Amino acid sequence: MRGDKKYPFPEFPESIQETFSKLARRVSEDEVHELSTRLTQTVRMIAARDERHHSGLGAASRRIAQSCEMLLSRYHHFKEREQALIVGAVRYFILQRDGLPDDTPFLGLEDDVSVLNYVLEELGLASSAIELEFPE
Repeated sequence: MRGDKKYPFPEFPESIQETFSKLARRVSEDEVHELSTRLTQTVRMIAARDERHHSGLGAASRRIAQSCEMLLSRYHHFKEREQALIVGAVRYFILQRDGLPDDTPFLGLEDDVSVLNYVLEELGLASSAIELEFPE
């Protein structure tokens, strides 16, 4: 039942739904490895930008990447639909210009976390959901 979900996809803005749907596709094991590499590059890029501009996104990007890496490492254990969800969440995080551009100070990763949390919940891993902490 959708009403019981903490991270229901239908409540996301249409732009997020549309982007995620385009990105959510099963991939080969080689492409899973490539996604892992791109995750590392994305975190490094965000960390460098955070260091220069104090955007507050460095720690959040590392937490998202850790969750994505965990999902990718278990990719072959999931059903086809679930694999597509995992790829969609990872690609959404890697995509810098998504529903809310990732370089938006403090809020830039909020949509990425929401997509990831939706996927975690769909996979029965809601206890691994990420809560963003904003500086005061």
